[in-house]
Parts: sequence; C-alpha cells; structure tokens
Amino acid sequence: MSLKLIWVRDNTADILSLDRTITIPNSRLSIISSLYGNMGNDRILRITNVEETDSGLYRCVQGEVTITEVSLDVLVPPKIISHYPHHIRFTVKEGGNAKFSCSASGKPIPKIIWQVNGLLRSSNIIKNESSTFILHNVSRTDSGRVECIADNELSKVSRQFLLNVKYKPTVTVPSMLPLHFRLYDTATLVCIVCSNPLPLKINIYKQMGYFNFKEKFEIKLNDTCTQLTITISIKDPTLFGLYVCKSKNNLGSAQTELFVKAQDEDGLIFKSNAAAHNCHTHHTIHSSSYIFSILIFAYYLLRLHSKLFNDLDI
Repeated sequence: MSLKLIWVRDNTADILSLDRTITIPNSRLSIISSLYGNMGNDRILRITNVEETDSGLYRCVQGEVTITEVSLDVLVPPKIISHYPHHIRFTVKEGGNAKFSCSASGKPIPKIIWQVNGLLRSSNIIKNESSTFILHNVSRTDSGRVECIADNELSKVSRQFLLNVKYKPTVTVPSMLPLHFRLYDTATLVCIVCSNPLPLKINIYKQMGYFNFKEKFEIKLNDTCTQLTITISIKDPTLFGLYVCKSKNNLGSAQTELFVKAQDEDGLIFKSNAAAHNCHTHHTIHSSSYIFSILIFAYYLLRLHSKLFNDLDI
C-alpha cells in the first residue's frame, strides 16, 4: 500500500493536505490533479487570492521523503500607513521651517521620495530613516504641492500636502511705467502688491500734500498679487514729485516710491537729485521734493512771462 502525498508548510508546521483533501479551514486552498486526472500521482496545491502571510516554504512529502519543495515569496505593493501633518493643508510663515513625515509598508520595502511642486529639493531637504524631511527657510515660491512618494518597483503610491506660505507684502512698480509728464497731462500710476494673506489695504499717496485722483481701481492678478492703478490730472506743478505706494497685511507692511518727473514741450526733463526713480523705502528728503515743485512752478511762470512780452513786442 503506497503512502499518501501530503503538503506541509514548514514555517507554521501545518499539514495542509492529505492526498486530495485539505486538512485546515482555509477556503483559499485546494488540491488539483495534473492533466492525467485521477490516474496521475501529482497533487498540486493551489492558493487563490494570495496574501503576504502566505509567504514561506511548502513541501510535498511522502512518508519521510520530500518529493518537492517550493519557497513562496509574496510581493506587496506599497501602502502609506502614516503621515504628518494629518490634514492635507499645512501653513507656515516665510523664513520658517516646514516638517513632514511619511511611512509606508510593502515588500520589498519601499523607498520614500519627497518632492516640492514636482521637483526634488535635495539641497533644502533632510531625509532620515523615519522618512521625515524638513524644508528649511521656506520661501513663498515653495507654496504648493509637497508629495511623499513610496516606490518599491512593483508600483508607486503617494500622499500630497498643500503647503501655504504666509508673508508680508512686497510692493513693486512696473519697470516700463512712464513717469515723465507735461503740465495738464493725465498721469497713470501703477503698483503691484504681492502678499499672503492678501493685503488689508493698498494706497498711493503724495509724499508732500494731498491730491485728487480721476480714477482708482484694483485688479487681482492671481491668488497673491493685486495691481492698484490711479490716474491723476497734473493741473499744477505741485503734483509733480514723490508718490508712495504702501500696503499692509497682518504680517507687516511695505512701501515703494514713484517719482513723477516734469517734462517741458521741448522734451527737457527736470530731475531732483534728492529722489531718484529707483524704488527704495523710508528714505525721503521731504524739503527737496517741496523745493523741486516750487522750481517747476517758477519755470512755468518765466515761460508765461516771456510769451507775454513776445506777444507785446516789448
């Protein structure tokens, strides 16, 4: 009488089958015969819906003789099992540090790749075995998507975070903005403010004195930048000189300067040495701007006086 074939699993010491019968309560296991049907001596162990716990050494034995053995190594796609922050959105002030962590399971063990807006920032990223990195000295350009990617060659899986960098306003003037005008011209003054959160207030005012504007309107350029435009009628020479565009939000304030220069009919531009067209902050010589306006006014009076004498042929 021949001995029956049995399947055993070494790492659990389980006897899985006796001849054609499965001996443990596992519906995923079955014994199938070879192509020769009942006439063959093959006893093929089939495992359906394979799980990671099925890994191990399987032996087909007859008595004390091992007929065949199979080492089953189950590969598992990566899965992210924990992450920080727990919510998708993370807010930090510009200049601060942003810390993220991400852990994944899988077989083979997945490697973790960190990306900021689709790019690996290796110069700013510290990565260690716990899959944690710190983005140092965060800038406004880092706002956007931070992604943890787990890759074990079988597949990839990712977890995304939205990094929201807050910063105080920056104020700029378009470089091509014309700032040379004649008396009675209409001047357009433009400044662009970028901040997060958006500015509570944007305004353009004259450094010395009050002025009336014809139009004033704001245009939102994107989620963080706003353009302020005003138009003024230069009805008298005192409207030439220094203007300031100022803005603030709850993180701070900033300002820049616009210098409206006078140009006569012959194209001569009157300049003030005290205030250049370069944009700078908080360094203004008030008396120079005032004296400059008086000089322009005197110049136009002299021209008017000269024309009157020419008309009278004196």
